[in-house]
Amino acid sequence: DRGSQASSLAVEAMLGSVMLRRVREPCELYTFLSDELPGLIQRTAPLLLVLDSVAALFRTEELCGADRSAQLFRLASVLLRLSAELGICVVVTNQVMGDVDAGADQDWVKPALGHAWASCVTHRITLHRTDRAGMRWAHASARG
Repeated sequence: DRGSQASSLAVEAMLGSVMLRRVREPCELYTFLSDELPGLIQRTAPLLLVLDSVAALFRTEELCGADRSAQLFRLASVLLRLSAELGICVVVTNQVMGDVDAGADQDWVKPALGHAWASCVTHRITLHRTDRAGMRWAHASARG
């Protein structure tokens, strides 16, 4: 029928406008964000930049706590500048990991990017899974 055909074409058009770039280490991410992305944005005019699984880039033995925090602050600075200068929204996914230090009355999970990243966030969307069947609700909040 025409409705499903139009819907299928809309989905194909949307997926056709998605660009994917995989990076394997922080310096490759910074190079992409600083050197390649501004020109790409000017040519393609995207409205949204999504960085998925960023924590994996910073989960290396070479980065001690202070170095990791400095790298995360640097990343946040670059992303905030790109958002402001180029007029795009930036979404960074932050997985959770088990918190072995949590007490009985505390959450048993904590954000993988830690406290340094939490201080850089301007808006937060939290998805909670109540069971393995799927997501039940989302909560959004904005910070000062």
